[in-house]
Amino acid sequence: MASRRNESVDIRALDCWRDIDRHFAAFVERAAGGSDEAVGLGALLASRRLADGDICIDLNAMAGVPLGDAVDDCPREAATVALPRAAAWVRALRSSPAVGKPGEFRPLVLDEAGRLYLHRLYEYERIIRERIAERLAAPPLDFDEGLLRAGLDRLFPAPAPEGLDWQRVAAASAVMRRLCVISGGPGTGKTATVVRILILLAEQARASGNEFTVALAAPTGRAAARLRQSIRTWMETSGLSGEEREMLRSGATTLHRLLGLGGARPFDPARILPQQVVVVDEASMADCALMSHLLQAVPLESRLILLGDRDQLASVEAGAVLGDICDTGRAHGYSAAFAERIAPVIGRCAHDVPIAAEPPIADSIIILRKSYRFDESGGIGAVSRAVREGDAARALQLVDADGGRSVRFVTDERPSASSERFSSRIVEGLQPALVAPDPTAALDSLTRFAVLCALRRGPSGAEAVNRIIERVLAAQGLINPDGRWYVNRTLVVSRNSESAGLSNGDIGIVRERPGVPGEAAVYFSDGEGGTRAFPPLRLPEHETAFATTVHKAQGSEFDTVIVVLPERPTRVLTRELVYTALTRARTHVELWGDREVFAAAVGNPTRRMSGLHDALWG
Repeated sequence: MASRRNESVDIRALDCWRDIDRHFAAFVERAAGGSDEAVGLGALLASRRLADGDICIDLNAMAGVPLGDAVDDCPREAATVALPRAAAWVRALRSSPAVGKPGEFRPLVLDEAGRLYLHRLYEYERIIRERIAERLAAPPLDFDEGLLRAGLDRLFPAPAPEGLDWQRVAAASAVMRRLCVISGGPGTGKTATVVRILILLAEQARASGNEFTVALAAPTGRAAARLRQSIRTWMETSGLSGEEREMLRSGATTLHRLLGLGGARPFDPARILPQQVVVVDEASMADCALMSHLLQAVPLESRLILLGDRDQLASVEAGAVLGDICDTGRAHGYSAAFAERIAPVIGRCAHDVPIAAEPPIADSIIILRKSYRFDESGGIGAVSRAVREGDAARALQLVDADGGRSVRFVTDERPSASSERFSSRIVEGLQPALVAPDPTAALDSLTRFAVLCALRRGPSGAEAVNRIIERVLAAQGLINPDGRWYVNRTLVVSRNSESAGLSNGDIGIVRERPGVPGEAAVYFSDGEGGTRAFPPLRLPEHETAFATTVHKAQGSEFDTVIVVLPERPTRVLTRELVYTALTRARTHVELWGDREVFAAAVGNPTRRMSGLHDALWG
């Protein structure tokens, strides 16, 4: 079926396919009743692109292009293979018994727009769009408007210096609506806003004589811990009442734990969360499977509040759900009905709210625009904004104008144990944690400095950089990496473990047990200012974490960040990855790599295929 300029090429034998891709294609062809090149090629591509984060493949977009342009890491001979023309490819797929229409139970699903899905991916996406549509179409929630206005005036007393106070708008919207999505960059006040939202909702519950229950969650343990700490910090400086403080002590957990997922246990579609309000932070990290489970578990009568940065990296697994929901990269207004309803609540006129003819989802999305952490005129804030907007030249100009005060390039050296500059920066950043007198102080210090790599493997990947850092630290006598469980080894959990109470993203450090010389234990934060100790053999899957990938660092912040870029541009080095890396830092970023590689990344936005965006935005 494929149009070939070189008939001698055996497509299935090319190195770009994984074993699982070939096995799945063979299974689909058996389900089709025999060898069928069109079906086999569709199955190969759908399976392979799932590994790259795509929920489906768009046959119209891929039609006629060289195979090497559709799949990464293809050998040179793939350039001689052109994918089929769309009309013929769709026709062949629709006639196959292995390919079904939406709603049919077949290995592959082909929708009316020419998007080809694995069946389970189609079902995840269908659930997400249908549950969102239910929330948008349901009758408005009851609330006491006078009480809400009074609460907003008390919690948001200072008028916005110009335009609308979008935190105030977000708080009002979250009380009024069944679905509220609040997106904003670092320092835009997402945590402060959601704390105030919970106070407002608790007041509404008390006034109606109802009990108030809330679930706080994030996709990883690291992000959940960060949410707990952010709420605790905000409470300490906000002057809340004792009752309000007690209500906010419920803590945050991982989405997996909230949804009863763990190990090989599948999601139970009958699971219904009892809480009246469910808040999910760092929602950009939730893949399509996790988001579909969440939307099934939160009942329609409960409020669902999603927090995140739509411009950050998408999930490691398939989908860019928050980005699709928020229509990343575009600005939207609100319906006239929404403006008229919310304006008196927030104390403004309806014409102050930007109005446009938009799909219903637009009324559920609030973008926080003002950063209280970064100065948008320079430094990290200005550079990250230029990156977010895809303006590489402007980003580079701003780095140069900063003069190294908060952002700088290191282009004349690569990370290595022989680099005096790199060794000096590593020792300066990690020594406070490694000489800390106890695990609590060590873990606290590790939140101030990070080495982040764009890639996991390769000479500039996290695995290689970790080995370099180990040599640097050993040369300074800060570690003795003789054996796996050496003192001061820093690690990150990479798989949830319900039995151990550890989650993907949790950071630990190896220390000797007090009073037991030679016996190692791994210490993790307990989320309450102390630590928990684990015997090494009880740990779930983990890896050394003196350096981690940018993906692993999502949901965390550090004072200083070193970002290691690869030697050359790659498809996974994207605008969103650079933006996420930059915004992990509060005060200082060093970019180790070539300016040309940085510019190429800024010009390479993430593109993940799905049908969710079109379903929500048209």
